[in-house]
Amino acid sequence: MNEGRKMKKNVVGISIISTLLILTSLSCVVSAKGINYYYEISEKIFDNIESEENETNLGTFGPVSPLFNISKITLLNGSASEIEKIERILKNRILQLILPLTIIKCNDLDFSVSYLKNVPFFLPIIRHLSYGTTIYKDFHFPFNKDSILGKSHTIVVDGFNGYFTFSRVRLWKGSPALFAFSGSYDNVTIIR
Repeated sequence: MNEGRKMKKNVVGISIISTLLILTSLSCVVSAKGINYYYEISEKIFDNIESEENETNLGTFGPVSPLFNISKITLLNGSASEIEKIERILKNRILQLILPLTIIKCNDLDFSVSYLKNVPFFLPIIRHLSYGTTIYKDFHFPFNKDSILGKSHTIVVDGFNGYFTFSRVRLWKGSPALFAFSGSYDNVTIIR
């Protein structure tokens, strides 16, 4: 009698785990025509930017995922409250699951972002792990010849005025949490 109960529990447990694995696998395979989350984030950011004519701007975006360890964000200097808000989001895994799309205005922030691994940009199966950095003039969101898409690099930014944006984990879409910095800067160094 006791063995029968154990067997039923094992079968139920294996069934639940198998179902979760199948659902997770299916949600990770998304067609290239699926929703582009980076576009969704950038569209919301650029609606808020007040850019002067002929001002040079910066956009950098990527995944926040300790599992894949693709990007490392270091906040170097700036408003203590801005840094605290951003670090709280980046370090708290529970917030990364529940926080709605969040936009934090930044003034005179110094930071660096290192993209540690090459990830093919927008390859359908792993497109949610893609990242990029672009520098552009005026207010047209560009992917131009100077854009770095999916190739490891480090960007160091001084005097950043713009927005930090965060989009939560989307387990059902197989997407990790995403971040973006977008705005103007005093100085930028890109190390390839």
